[in-house]
Amino acid sequence: MGVSNQFDELLERLLVEHEERVEEYENKDMMDLLLEAFRDEHAEYKISRKQIKSLFVEIFLGGTDTSAQTVQWIMAELINKPSIIEKIREEIDSVVGKTRLIKETDLPKLAYLQVVVKEGLRMHPPSPLVVRTFQESCEVKGFYMPEKTMLVINVYALMRDPESWDDPNEFKPERFLPSSKSKQDEEKEQGLKYLSFGAGRRGCPGSNLAYLFVGLPVGVMVQCFDWKIKEDKVNMEETTAGMNLAMAHPFKCTPVVRIDPLTFNLKSPSP
Repeated sequence: MGVSNQFDELLERLLVEHEERVEEYENKDMMDLLLEAFRDEHAEYKISRKQIKSLFVEIFLGGTDTSAQTVQWIMAELINKPSIIEKIREEIDSVVGKTRLIKETDLPKLAYLQVVVKEGLRMHPPSPLVVRTFQESCEVKGFYMPEKTMLVINVYALMRDPESWDDPNEFKPERFLPSSKSKQDEEKEQGLKYLSFGAGRRGCPGSNLAYLFVGLPVGVMVQCFDWKIKEDKVNMEETTAGMNLAMAHPFKCTPVVRIDPLTFNLKSPSP
Protein backbone atom coordinates (compact mmCIF):
# COMPACT_ATOMS: atom_id res chain seq x y z
CA MET A 1 0.00 0.00 0.00
CA GLY A 2 1.37 3.40 -0.97
CA VAL A 3 2.22 6.10 1.57
CA SER A 4 -0.46 8.43 0.15
CA ASN A 5 -3.15 5.74 0.62
CA GLN A 6 -2.01 5.08 4.18
CA PHE A 7 -2.10 8.79 4.96
CA ASP A 8 -5.59 9.09 3.48
CA GLU A 9 -6.80 6.18 5.62
CA LEU A 10 -5.25 7.77 8.70
CA LEU A 11 -7.03 11.06 8.06
CA GLU A 12 -10.32 9.26 7.44
CA ARG A 13 -9.94 7.40 10.74
CA LEU A 14 -9.22 10.67 12.56
CA LEU A 15 -12.26 12.29 10.98
CA VAL A 16 -14.49 9.43 12.14
CA GLU A 17 -13.05 9.59 15.67
CA HIS A 18 -13.74 13.31 15.86
CA GLU A 19 -17.26 12.88 14.48
CA GLU A 20 -18.04 10.34 17.20
CA ARG A 21 -17.11 12.73 19.98
CA VAL A 22 -19.97 14.19 22.00
CA GLU A 23 -20.85 17.74 21.04
CA GLU A 24 -20.07 18.99 24.55
CA TYR A 25 -16.44 17.90 24.20
CA GLU A 26 -14.47 20.84 25.63
CA ASN A 27 -10.94 20.44 24.28
CA LYS A 28 -11.75 21.12 20.65
CA ASP A 29 -8.97 21.11 18.11
CA MET A 30 -8.75 22.35 14.54
CA MET A 31 -10.45 19.27 13.09
CA ASP A 32 -13.39 19.64 15.51
CA LEU A 33 -13.94 23.22 14.36
CA LEU A 34 -13.74 22.28 10.68
CA LEU A 35 -16.27 19.50 11.22
CA GLU A 36 -18.60 21.99 12.93
CA ALA A 37 -18.41 24.16 9.80
CA PHE A 38 -19.01 21.07 7.65
CA ARG A 39 -22.20 20.24 9.60
CA ASP A 40 -23.47 23.84 9.73
CA GLU A 41 -26.19 24.14 7.09
CA HIS A 42 -26.22 27.93 7.47
CA ALA A 43 -22.44 28.43 7.13
CA GLU A 44 -21.43 31.23 4.77
CA TYR A 45 -18.97 28.91 3.04
CA LYS A 46 -19.67 25.21 2.70
CA ILE A 47 -16.77 22.78 3.06
CA SER A 48 -16.62 19.06 2.39
CA ARG A 49 -14.90 16.17 4.14
CA LYS A 50 -12.55 15.95 1.16
CA GLN A 51 -11.56 19.59 1.58
CA ILE A 52 -10.88 19.03 5.29
CA LYS A 53 -8.59 16.10 4.50
CA SER A 54 -6.86 18.09 1.75
CA LEU A 55 -6.12 20.90 4.20
CA PHE A 56 -4.44 18.52 6.65
CA VAL A 57 -2.42 16.94 3.84
CA GLU A 58 -1.12 20.40 2.93
CA ILE A 59 -0.29 21.21 6.55
CA PHE A 60 1.63 18.00 7.24
CA LEU A 61 3.27 17.32 3.89
CA GLY A 62 3.69 20.94 2.85
CA GLY A 63 5.31 21.82 6.16
CA THR A 64 7.78 18.94 6.29
CA ASP A 65 10.21 20.20 3.65
CA THR A 66 10.07 23.83 4.77
CA SER A 67 10.63 22.82 8.41
CA ALA A 68 13.69 20.76 7.43
CA GLN A 69 15.10 23.71 5.49
CA THR A 70 14.49 26.05 8.43
CA VAL A 71 16.28 23.67 10.80
CA GLN A 72 19.24 23.61 8.41
CA TRP A 73 19.36 27.42 8.22
CA ILE A 74 19.18 27.80 12.00
CA MET A 75 21.90 25.21 12.62
CA ALA A 76 24.11 27.02 10.09
CA GLU A 77 23.56 30.30 11.93
CA LEU A 78 24.35 28.63 15.26
CA ILE A 79 27.54 26.99 13.98
CA ASN A 80 28.67 30.45 12.88
CA LYS A 81 27.88 31.83 16.36
CA PRO A 82 29.01 29.34 19.05
CA SER A 83 28.16 31.80 21.83
CA ILE A 84 24.45 31.37 21.01
CA ILE A 85 24.81 27.58 21.19
CA GLU A 86 26.24 27.94 24.69
CA LYS A 87 23.31 30.11 25.79
CA ILE A 88 20.84 27.51 24.51
CA ARG A 89 22.70 24.75 26.36
CA GLU A 90 22.77 26.71 29.59
CA GLU A 91 19.02 27.17 29.37
CA ILE A 92 18.37 23.50 28.56
CA ASP A 93 20.63 22.33 31.39
CA SER A 94 18.82 24.68 33.78
CA VAL A 95 15.27 23.78 32.73
CA VAL A 96 15.60 20.15 31.63
CA GLY A 97 18.76 18.94 33.35
CA LYS A 98 21.31 16.50 31.95
CA THR A 99 19.51 13.21 32.46
CA ARG A 100 16.99 13.27 29.60
CA LEU A 101 16.31 14.69 26.18
CA ILE A 102 14.19 17.79 25.84
CA LYS A 103 10.61 17.12 24.75
CA GLU A 104 7.72 19.11 23.33
CA THR A 105 6.33 20.04 26.75
CA ASP A 106 9.67 21.68 27.64
CA LEU A 107 9.57 24.16 24.76
CA PRO A 108 7.28 26.76 26.44
CA LYS A 109 9.80 26.94 29.31
CA LEU A 110 12.80 27.39 26.99
CA ALA A 111 12.40 31.09 26.23
CA TYR A 112 15.81 31.58 24.62
CA LEU A 113 15.43 28.56 22.33
CA GLN A 114 12.05 29.96 21.27
CA VAL A 115 13.53 33.31 20.22
CA VAL A 116 16.37 31.53 18.39
CA VAL A 117 13.75 29.73 16.29
CA LYS A 118 11.82 32.96 15.79
CA GLU A 119 14.94 34.79 14.61
CA GLY A 120 15.74 31.93 12.25
CA LEU A 121 12.26 32.20 10.75
CA ARG A 122 12.65 35.97 10.40
CA MET A 123 15.90 35.71 8.46
CA HIS A 124 14.96 32.57 6.52
CA PRO A 125 11.16 32.50 6.15
CA PRO A 126 9.72 29.23 4.78
CA SER A 127 7.82 31.17 2.10
CA PRO A 128 9.67 34.37 1.15
CA LEU A 129 6.79 35.48 -1.08
CA VAL A 130 3.12 35.63 -0.10
CA VAL A 131 0.44 35.94 -2.78
CA ARG A 132 -2.95 37.51 -2.13
CA THR A 133 -5.88 38.38 -4.45
CA PHE A 134 -8.21 41.32 -3.87
CA GLN A 135 -11.80 40.09 -3.68
CA GLU A 136 -13.10 43.64 -4.03
CA SER A 137 -11.68 46.83 -5.53
CA CYS A 138 -10.19 49.21 -2.99
CA GLU A 139 -7.65 51.97 -2.47
CA VAL A 140 -4.43 51.44 -0.54
CA LYS A 141 -2.41 54.58 0.29
CA GLY A 142 -3.62 56.34 -2.82
CA PHE A 143 -3.23 53.36 -5.15
CA TYR A 144 -6.39 51.97 -6.71
CA MET A 145 -6.55 48.16 -6.66
CA PRO A 146 -9.11 46.65 -9.07
CA GLU A 147 -11.03 43.55 -8.07
CA LYS A 148 -9.13 40.28 -8.63
CA THR A 149 -5.76 42.05 -8.61
CA MET A 150 -3.01 39.66 -7.53
CA LEU A 151 -0.60 41.10 -4.98
CA VAL A 152 2.82 39.52 -4.33
CA ILE A 153 4.30 40.48 -0.96
CA ASN A 154 8.03 40.08 -0.43
CA VAL A 155 8.03 39.09 3.24
CA TYR A 156 11.76 38.27 3.03
CA ALA A 157 12.54 41.90 2.22
CA LEU A 158 10.08 43.22 4.82
CA MET A 159 11.72 41.18 7.57
CA ARG A 160 15.13 42.54 6.61
CA ASP A 161 13.98 46.12 6.27
CA PRO A 162 16.42 48.40 8.21
CA GLU A 163 13.55 50.80 8.92
CA SER A 164 11.80 48.08 10.93
CA TRP A 165 14.68 46.02 12.31
CA ASP A 166 18.02 46.92 13.88
CA ASP A 167 20.91 45.17 12.10
CA PRO A 168 18.40 43.20 9.98
CA ASN A 169 21.01 40.94 8.37
CA GLU A 170 22.51 39.89 11.70
CA PHE A 171 21.31 36.78 13.54
CA LYS A 172 20.29 38.31 16.89
CA PRO A 173 17.72 36.21 18.82
CA GLU A 174 17.79 38.72 21.68
CA ARG A 175 15.70 41.12 19.60
CA PHE A 176 12.67 38.96 20.44
CA LEU A 177 13.25 38.72 24.18
CA PRO A 178 10.61 40.50 26.32
CA SER A 179 11.26 44.22 26.72
CA SER A 180 9.77 46.97 28.86
CA LYS A 181 6.80 47.17 26.47
CA SER A 182 3.61 45.35 27.35
CA LYS A 183 3.06 41.96 25.73
CA GLN A 184 0.05 43.35 23.87
CA ASP A 185 2.06 46.26 22.42
CA GLU A 186 4.88 43.92 21.39
CA GLU A 187 2.52 41.51 19.66
CA LYS A 188 0.81 44.38 17.84
CA GLU A 189 4.12 45.87 16.72
CA GLN A 190 5.57 42.55 15.58
CA GLY A 191 2.32 41.62 13.85
CA LEU A 192 2.96 44.40 11.36
CA LYS A 193 6.49 43.34 10.45
CA TYR A 194 7.03 39.70 11.51
CA LEU A 195 5.47 37.78 8.62
CA SER A 196 7.13 34.37 8.59
CA PHE A 197 3.73 32.70 8.40
CA GLY A 198 1.82 35.42 6.62
CA ALA A 199 -0.74 37.44 8.57
CA GLY A 200 -4.42 37.91 9.21
CA ARG A 201 -7.09 35.36 8.38
CA ARG A 202 -4.92 33.88 5.64
CA GLY A 203 -1.98 33.30 7.94
CA CYS A 204 -0.51 29.80 7.97
CA PRO A 205 -2.71 27.54 10.16
CA GLY A 206 0.28 25.31 10.89
CA SER A 207 2.46 27.99 12.52
CA ASN A 208 2.26 26.50 16.03
CA LEU A 209 3.09 23.08 14.62
CA ALA A 210 6.06 24.57 12.77
CA TYR A 211 7.54 25.94 15.99
CA LEU A 212 7.43 22.39 17.40
CA PHE A 213 8.85 20.80 14.24
CA VAL A 214 11.75 23.27 14.25
CA GLY A 215 12.34 23.95 17.94
CA LEU A 216 12.54 20.34 19.10
CA PRO A 217 15.18 19.07 16.61
CA VAL A 218 17.28 22.21 17.01
CA GLY A 219 17.15 21.82 20.79
CA VAL A 220 18.08 18.12 20.69
CA MET A 221 20.95 18.67 18.25
CA VAL A 222 22.38 21.46 20.39
CA GLN A 223 21.82 19.52 23.62
CA CYS A 224 23.52 16.31 22.49
CA PHE A 225 26.18 17.24 19.94
CA ASP A 226 28.97 19.60 19.01
CA TRP A 227 29.05 20.37 15.29
CA LYS A 228 32.36 20.56 13.43
CA ILE A 229 32.94 21.93 9.91
CA LYS A 230 36.09 22.06 7.81
CA GLU A 231 35.73 25.74 7.01
CA ASP A 232 35.87 28.62 9.46
CA LYS A 233 32.29 29.64 8.68
CA VAL A 234 29.26 28.17 6.97
CA ASN A 235 28.60 29.81 3.61
CA MET A 236 25.16 31.46 3.96
CA GLU A 237 24.67 32.26 0.27
CA GLU A 238 21.08 31.70 -0.86
CA THR A 239 19.48 30.22 -3.96
CA THR A 240 15.88 29.66 -5.03
CA ALA A 241 14.32 26.21 -4.83
CA GLY A 242 10.80 26.48 -6.14
CA MET A 243 9.04 29.02 -3.90
CA ASN A 244 11.59 28.54 -1.11
CA LEU A 245 15.06 29.89 -0.41
CA ALA A 246 17.65 27.13 -0.03
CA MET A 247 21.34 27.13 0.75
CA ALA A 248 23.40 27.61 -2.41
CA HIS A 249 26.14 25.51 -0.81
CA PRO A 250 24.60 22.98 1.60
CA PHE A 251 27.10 22.56 4.37
CA LYS A 252 28.58 19.33 5.66
CA CYS A 253 29.29 18.95 9.35
CA THR A 254 30.43 16.24 11.72
CA PRO A 255 28.44 15.62 14.92
CA VAL A 256 30.57 14.99 18.00
CA VAL A 257 28.74 13.45 20.95
CA ARG A 258 28.43 15.84 23.87
CA ILE A 259 25.76 13.97 25.84
CA ASP A 260 24.97 10.46 24.63
CA PRO A 261 21.17 10.30 24.29
CA LEU A 262 21.29 6.47 24.42
CA THR A 263 22.33 6.60 28.07
CA PHE A 264 19.18 8.50 29.08
CA ASN A 265 17.14 5.31 28.93
CA LEU A 266 19.38 3.76 31.58
CA LYS A 267 18.67 6.46 34.12
CA SER A 268 15.62 7.36 36.11
CA PRO A 269 13.58 10.05 34.35
CA SER A 270 13.52 13.52 35.77
CA PRO A 271 10.43 14.41 37.75
